[in-house]
Amino acid sequence: MRRRRPDTGSGATGRGRGRGRGRGPGPGCAWASGLVVLGALVGCTSADDEFDGRHDGDGTPRAEASPEPFVTGECLDGAAALVVDAEHPEVTFDEACETVSVIGTDGTVTLGAVGHLVVEGRGLTITAETVTAVDFAGDDNVLSHGGAAPTVTENGTTGNTVGPS
Repeated sequence: MRRRRPDTGSGATGRGRGRGRGRGPGPGCAWASGLVVLGALVGCTSADDEFDGRHDGDGTPRAEASPEPFVTGECLDGAAALVVDAEHPEVTFDEACETVSVIGTDGTVTLGAVGHLVVEGRGLTITAETVTAVDFAGDDNVLSHGGAAPTVTENGTTGNTVGPS
């Protein structure tokens, strides 16, 4: 003897369970499926996966930044930064470098051959073997140079002097 399936309420014959009378899935089913997929994707992320500046995207901690703003005393990729401060009032950098930035106050700097010199400070006395161009971003600095006179840009500063050594 054959058993009958219980009535599921989706039609008189019990066929097409959950299909809306045998016509295939309706738009409500697709919408509900989309919500399930979206919910699953949202559940896959956590606050730990977000970029917080201290970790790479794979969760690996980044190297801590150096407290100094520049790598000083080295010409890297044609540029060097020299910091003159109370701990280092006299700086000598005799390596030839395309661009050198001198940053500080009331110090003495001796340089080798420089293409472009940027002076960001006040009261600096700088001697360069040669220099092609100098930009001042501070007042009352003195630049002595060998070779031809450099192109000088004052940038609104005052009291800077440039002359042969």
